[in-house]
Amino acid sequence: MKAKILQSIKRYNYAGVSENAFDENAAEINRINQELAGNACVAGTVIIALLLVATFISPVFAEHRALYLATFISLVFANMINHFFVKPRNKNCLPLLYFLLTGVDLFASLLGTYEVFGRNGNATTICVFLTVLPVFVIDKPKRVSVINFIQWIIFSILTFCLKDSTLAVKDMVNAFLFLLCSFFITYQNVHIKLENIITKVQLKQQRDSDFLTKLHNRGALEKRVNRALEEEIESSAMLLLDIDNFKNVNDTFGHDKGDEVLVMTAEKLKNVFSERAVISRVGGDEFIVFIPDTIEMTELMKKMSMALEIMKFEIASEK
Repeated sequence: MKAKILQSIKRYNYAGVSENAFDENAAEINRINQELAGNACVAGTVIIALLLVATFISPVFAEHRALYLATFISLVFANMINHFFVKPRNKNCLPLLYFLLTGVDLFASLLGTYEVFGRNGNATTICVFLTVLPVFVIDKPKRVSVINFIQWIIFSILTFCLKDSTLAVKDMVNAFLFLLCSFFITYQNVHIKLENIITKVQLKQQRDSDFLTKLHNRGALEKRVNRALEEEIESSAMLLLDIDNFKNVNDTFGHDKGDEVLVMTAEKLKNVFSERAVISRVGGDEFIVFIPDTIEMTELMKKMSMALEIMKFEIASEK
């Protein structure tokens, strides 16, 4: 029995949630988390604003005014952080998501503990939130689980401080059972989402990449150039390079050797130009380097000279 439990835990720990999976797909994961953070900020602000308005209309909601007002101010602050700092700079938005997660759980904890808010009611809301909210975050399961566990501790402290001890123990145990469920749900959810993200990234790479050199293909290059034009970037640079007498390489040494020259040329071009450059193979032996950001002419000429020297060296060595 013990061996089966350990095997189950090991399977949840390592099923598709390795460090490499997160590192290799960080850009797509960050994009999804950013979209979630933005939507959560807007939706939460609208909902709490409506509840805040209701406090001036109905006496039932009036006693919640202080809580709604504090939550509304926090959400406005989160919206500003997301709008002015996280999204424009493509920053990792996990801290913002965890801030929202903590705020929502604290809101639910107060509703379920403090007599003025919850009137000594049960902890249904916090139980649901402990189980459901982590599902929306794409992060390493252990970190999500630790954050969720901290929320349960906060709720437990509030429960013992503000409620009858018998009811507090009951709510604490119930919330802990839901917390255990959330651990397994989180691991399974992250595993499924990672599989979907990896599949999506692979399909995108296949669509936008040259099958031989793994550089951008013509279609991907056109999209990036059009995006730069839409963004009205101040200045850009585009370089067109081809390999002289490449046909002779194929005729003399064979197509396999020609393919090897193309792959090595692609690798050298990636080493010369920075990550912001879009390097594309658009023909048999034709390459285009598009640099969408401002670049000094002296730096551009230096990079061009380096690329030409490398290509001469590689072709000469093959001959």
